[in-house]
Amino acid sequence: MVNDLKVDWRLGALWFEHCLIDYDVASNWGNWRYIAGIGRDPRQDRYFNVLKQASHYDPKGLYVAHWLKPLANLPYGSKRHQPWRAYPLAFEAPCVEPKQWERWLIPL
Repeated sequence: MVNDLKVDWRLGALWFEHCLIDYDVASNWGNWRYIAGIGRDPRQDRYFNVLKQASHYDPKGLYVAHWLKPLANLPYGSKRHQPWRAYPLAFEAPCVEPKQWERWLIPL
């Protein structure tokens, strides 16, 4: 949200504060500030790559399919993380596909 959509980091932090069931103030706000390049280490080149994180921590797509039930019917793997590419007629594409995702995109 911060880098791709240019949304103020505080809006993201507030939204997740509202939604998360395992919410931790320091982790949530600290991570949002870190990605935004705000605070004691204000580098602007940080990027949180959702597809990279998903392929590393949820390679079968079990977690994402638990929360998004339509994905449970898809085969295990990257198709669950990118259903708009695997099944373009059934799933809407995200509003942005950042350049940083290129390495992690599944082929059409």
